[in-house]
Amino acid sequence: MERKVTLMVIAALVLAVSLVCPVNAGGGVFAVGPGQEVIEPLPNLQVGESAAGNVSADGCIDFRILDPSGAVLQCYNETSFTEFGFTANRNGNYTLHMVNNHESRVTVTLRYGINFVVVLQGNIGFQFTLPDVTVVPTQPSVWSLLWDSVKNWLPSVPILGALVKAIKSLIDWIEDFRRRRWWQKKYGKPRTPSTMGGSSG
Repeated sequence: MERKVTLMVIAALVLAVSLVCPVNAGGGVFAVGPGQEVIEPLPNLQVGESAAGNVSADGCIDFRILDPSGAVLQCYNETSFTEFGFTANRNGNYTLHMVNNHESRVTVTLRYGINFVVVLQGNIGFQFTLPDVTVVPTQPSVWSLLWDSVKNWLPSVPILGALVKAIKSLIDWIEDFRRRRWWQKKYGKPRTPSTMGGSSG
């Protein structure tokens, strides 16, 4: 059973790596004092590049996304959690602004990815619902940032159920192959069905 789980994990990792293109993950945890603003730069985005992520806080903040000219692309006032996404419409430095308009300090967690792309092949009509998962690392790492980015996209990816089915089929095939190989080594011939009785005639 343990071997089967190991094979399943390896197969899932191989499939995940083949479906997700490289992503520039970023973000962090910020302590934003009363009346303060924290700015996260997204430098040198080119037209057509995209950014997506989420911001959460232990209080309410104002969250804004500005383009290189300073125009507000998106604005979320008095929010404690929001998801965001945009595609650059001009080349330059975009910025994410987290503003605390309250009288107490707020801890803000920002997670985002630039050019996050999931490549799906084929048309599969299958829906799969995942439970909510919360990952709270003590120190954000590239892996936790990537996981947060992937986690936000998974519920909307209809191919996930088919991937699980494909992984299970692959594991079943490997197990069957292993059993057949064991049989051939033990008895010196491939496993074939035997027939009983003779010809009727």
